[in-house]
Amino acid sequence: AKLLAITPNGQQDVGDGVSSFLFFPSPDALNDYTLTGRFDYALTQKHQLTVRYTYGHLGESNPGHSEIFPGVGYYNTTQTAHNGSISLASTLSSSITNLARASYNQSNDGFFCQGFQGIDAITGLDSFGHGRDITLPYFGFGSGLTYGCGVLGDSNGQARLSSTLLFGDTLTVVKNAHSIKFGGEFRNVKDTNYDDFFSRESLTLNNYTGSGAAQAYTYGGSQDSDDLPTFEDLAWGPMGAISFSSQNQFFTRQGARQANDLTRFVQREWAIFAQDTWKVTPRFTAILGLRYEFNGVPFERDG
Repeated sequence: AKLLAITPNGQQDVGDGVSSFLFFPSPDALNDYTLTGRFDYALTQKHQLTVRYTYGHLGESNPGHSEIFPGVGYYNTTQTAHNGSISLASTLSSSITNLARASYNQSNDGFFCQGFQGIDAITGLDSFGHGRDITLPYFGFGSGLTYGCGVLGDSNGQARLSSTLLFGDTLTVVKNAHSIKFGGEFRNVKDTNYDDFFSRESLTLNNYTGSGAAQAYTYGGSQDSDDLPTFEDLAWGPMGAISFSSQNQFFTRQGARQANDLTRFVQREWAIFAQDTWKVTPRFTAILGLRYEFNGVPFERDG
């Protein structure tokens, strides 16, 4: 009853005597931009320094337009990206050059449920501050009308922070018809994220079809009518009779419960290579190369 009390009445009656269509605007503000800068500097006649940096930002207040009614059941997102690189090109002699480089990229994406505070004030919180999502049968589309954060998989928010740090070096030696390259790379890859799917307790109120409860009221039509289950769920639902309750809970390997499913994965990768570009004739060039890569097994930093 408290949930129905905060639910606005629709403007157009459906014709079933209990529900209506609600029409309302769904505003969305988008702020999206990219900044790029580059710096080139000749340290000496033999050494050229290049620095490049790009920053991308996206903020959107309501990308999914998923409100169940104004201000409730939608999410916003903030996404940023950093990409920086630095390189030093060196001419060591007339036949030897070297390119040393390093780069770093980072992506940070967050999605956050909005408008659930009023629902939480009615349904309460668990010991970790997670509220409850309640699905009222019959109303809405599909399986019912969900009050809370169903749009994000029954979670208050989700986020991912990923990055790659790279160091590399390439030495080039030119001798007669051969241009030989030697080099190596190292990459440190990190991925930190949480999605918290179903961390909010999910309650469904379809007590008749979901749990096989007795009829809440005597149905005036035929007991074989297809409308009977819908009518009984509709009768049980507003009374708050719970048919099914589920929640994902997260634990450490020691068995202690924690607030979310935050993980911090790390992977380290190595590579070495050699390549010979051989100009066999003025019209024929052969490229021979060998590369070895080792991709380490990802591991979780917190065990």
